[in-house]
Amino acid sequence: MNELKKIAKVIRENESFFITSHIRPDGDSIGSQLALKRILEKLGKEVTIANHDSAPKIYDFLTGRESIKQELPKDREFDVALVLDSPELSRLESTVEAIKKAKVIINIDHHLGNKRFGKYNYVDTEASAVGEEIYEGIFGVTNSFFLTSVTFLLLVALVLAIIEIISIVSIIIKRIKNIQELEQEYFQVEVKK
Repeated sequence: MNELKKIAKVIRENESFFITSHIRPDGDSIGSQLALKRILEKLGKEVTIANHDSAPKIYDFLTGRESIKQELPKDREFDVALVLDSPELSRLESTVEAIKKAKVIINIDHHLGNKRFGKYNYVDTEASAVGEEIYEGIFGVTNSFFLTSVTFLLLVALVLAIIEIISIVSIIIKRIKNIQELEQEYFQVEVKK
């Protein structure tokens, strides 16, 4: 049985789920968590999302964003912990305790060097984002298209993740141009012939 089918079986057989992601969550992380929460709730599951850091304000428009917590009751235990977009537990900080208390840990990620810390690990290093993996995983296992609002959330998350990457690249390019201008202005070396 492939990993996705094993994960689907775990989801079918359990009731309470904890979803978390890395510190300083981004669009891929937030959108993927919210989409997965809605999917699990449609299946009648009890779902809690908590992260070490709050979601940036840019994601306030995402439906369900207010359901993301930063703290969990200390005695709370879950059947399944779903860890998204994190190659290792150390990137989760304050949510690690709740993860370790879960009966089963599922690790869904796309980063190189993933430590495969879950009982089940769906790691596709060729995926551009964890949202892509969730989308492909859901439709690969269920062959169902009842998830139109979830699909929209995933697409929004992927677009936001791409926008973040483009923003970072444009900042880097701008900084490189600034450095080049400074070099030309202050560090010109005269070459004598």
